[in-house]
Parts: sequence; structure tokens; C-alpha cells
Amino acid sequence: MPITLEHIAAKPLQENSKAKGVRTWDTIQYLSALDKACQDTVFHEQVSNLPKEYTRLDEMARDEKEYSLNIFDFFFEPTADIICDDIKSTLDFYYSNSPTFRRLV
Repeated sequence: MPITLEHIAAKPLQENSKAKGVRTWDTIQYLSALDKACQDTVFHEQVSNLPKEYTRLDEMARDEKEYSLNIFDFFFEPTADIICDDIKSTLDFYYSNSPTFRRLV
């Protein structure tokens, strides 16, 4: 017995969607939107107190092509082990205390 479909209606597609979300490479806006959505106090403290270097890095990245941020050499330089240990300790704290940070990582 053949299967027939009756009374099917399809929603027309919208060709030009006017709603735009925050682009993930706009770091400051993305973090602010994530902060508002998640209501995470540890994450909020970090987003609210970003150093000027982060803002400058975000501005540099915005000038690059989409998905092609050529800032690796600028941002990542060889560091002493003690600095790496300090960074790891700080990141471990945020990872254990912030669900939003865990989702990002």
C-alpha cells in the first residue's frame, strides 16, 4: 500500500535574515554577551576587568580577515616556566569555579 501525504504546509523560507548574532571573533562583544547570558559571577569578574592589552589585541584581530587572525607571533612568546606555572594555577582556579569558563575550554 503506498503512503500518501495530505494537507502538508511548509513555512516559507526567509531569504534575508536581518537578525545577526555577535561574531565569535569580536572577542569583547562575545564575552559580554556570554556574561549576560550565563550569570556566572566568576566569569563576570573576569570579563569586567579585562586589561587594556586584551582590548588592543581584540582591535588588532578585528582588522584581520574573518577566521584568519595572524596574531599568534605577537601574542605567544617563549616564557619562563614560573610564568607558565602561574598561568596554569590561575586557569585551574577559574576552571574549577566557573561553569562558563569550563564550557569555553
